[in-house]
Amino acid sequence: MRSFGVLSCEGVQNSKQLKNTNKGSIVKIKCDLVGGEAIFLRIYVCLAAYKKRFLEGCKPVIEVDACHLKGPYPGQILTAIGVDGNNSLFPIAYVVVEIENKDSWIWFLSLLIEDLGVTNSLSWAFISDKQNGLISAIAHVLPTAEHRMCVQHLYNNFKATHLGLTLKHMLWVAARATTIPWWEAEMEKIKEEDLEAWKWLVQRPPNNWTESHFHPRYKCDLLLNNLCESFNAAVIDARDNSILTCLESIRMYVTLRMANRRAVCGKWKHPVGPRIFKIIEKKNMGASKSIPRLVGEKIYQWVKGGLPPIRPPFHKRQPGRPKIVRIKEAAEVQVPAPNPPNPLPPGYTAPATKLRRLFIKIRCGACGKEGHNRRGCGRQAEAAQNGNVGQNEVQAADNGNVGQNDSAPTQTNAAPAQTNAAPVQKKDAPTQTYTAPAQIQVNMGRGRGL
Repeated sequence: MRSFGVLSCEGVQNSKQLKNTNKGSIVKIKCDLVGGEAIFLRIYVCLAAYKKRFLEGCKPVIEVDACHLKGPYPGQILTAIGVDGNNSLFPIAYVVVEIENKDSWIWFLSLLIEDLGVTNSLSWAFISDKQNGLISAIAHVLPTAEHRMCVQHLYNNFKATHLGLTLKHMLWVAARATTIPWWEAEMEKIKEEDLEAWKWLVQRPPNNWTESHFHPRYKCDLLLNNLCESFNAAVIDARDNSILTCLESIRMYVTLRMANRRAVCGKWKHPVGPRIFKIIEKKNMGASKSIPRLVGEKIYQWVKGGLPPIRPPFHKRQPGRPKIVRIKEAAEVQVPAPNPPNPLPPGYTAPATKLRRLFIKIRCGACGKEGHNRRGCGRQAEAAQNGNVGQNEVQAADNGNVGQNDSAPTQTNAAPAQTNAAPVQKKDAPTQTYTAPAQIQVNMGRGRGL
């Protein structure tokens, strides 16, 4: 296992290499002096190539998130991810801190806006979850920047007190509303459905979670923080190593990703990315149904050599057995379906456990018909067969009632006639094979009762 104490030697070598290959990169290390020794606290990394390309070709939107280190030294990784021209992730900067709080977020964001040269925070938008101290940190460093909340994490908090697929669907429709009148109409529907749910949503500023209140200057309608989640998942193996090895693995991942993206961009068939092209085509299909009306005229810098070596951070072992599986949120826990009534009432239908696919036609891969999938195809055939059997049983019961009005000898003579008729039904209609024995049992049962 590599020790963090070798940072000083390797840092000098890397800094010399970066000066020749990646000038302008920034790396800043924060230490704490304890007993005359430097104890590592934080490290900030921003490569010049990524910073330059982000400022030249990406949207002014930054997603921020945090993830835990799982190696020998505790801590967390704070990341800043941009949105490129194809709505894909574009790493900008990342830091390793001892703990996630308001102070660490302010330290990270202050270095980030200094590297990016942000002078007017009104021109930037941030997307995040509700991490510890992040909301107050953005308000402190960038008071006029637009701060959006991930709608998925918003719904996780919403679901803790307001359950139901109907409310979930209505929340997402309100979040995707593109105009204020549309959003107001959806909020009225939520108010009619559940007043407490409406009160919960009204307390949240709409410019944090709905498209209708996003400013158009950012040219971005993202509602989720998935880009940071994808980056955290991509570096999950690197997070198992020591701090220096983890940082080197992240640098290699980012470098290879940028090289692969550059190769893929040369194969684009359109002036814009494939994802953007699909969005434009979808908008065009919707616009073709509209009628136009005329309404008027027309930072990577290493510390200098010669400094004393930096000691690794203090390791504090948490009480209890280390957790392997993370604690799931409320929306990730599968709620068991309620037990069906016993006995089942006629026409009972089990409640749905998933949202209905609206405006999507489902086609069966087995029979090719619409309205069901391959899994439900056999069920429909079985239901149709059960329906035919049920009709035959009703018909048998009616025949039994007719026999009850006649005398007993007449029923005795009628039963053999039905028995003789059964072979004829087997030849002409194979699906009626079991109808004759059912009729015999009904008639004979009623004959004993008499």
